[in-house]
Amino acid sequence: MSTEPLPPDLAQEVLDHVRAVLARSLDLDHLAVVIEPRQQLRELPGADSLGLLRAIVELEGFFSVSLDDDDVFELHTVGDLCALIARRMT
Repeated sequence: MSTEPLPPDLAQEVLDHVRAVLARSLDLDHLAVVIEPRQQLRELPGADSLGLLRAIVELEGFFSVSLDDDDVFELHTVGDLCALIARRMT
């Protein structure tokens, strides 16, 4: 597994898709909510374990990655989730 950072355009693509999936999974599409990398996942409006699980499953499928349960439970922020996905992609 590589520890080199993703190219900026790919890192932005991961962040953009994570934002879109979280907004859809947590039913935030109709709200003017901006999801930032530093935001705590559990503090996002509408965040609950089922919504976050739906988002994780969708992201695994989209990016063709497998996220270990132990790693997922250690996630705190949106940026943490993006970084975990990026690590699994490389």
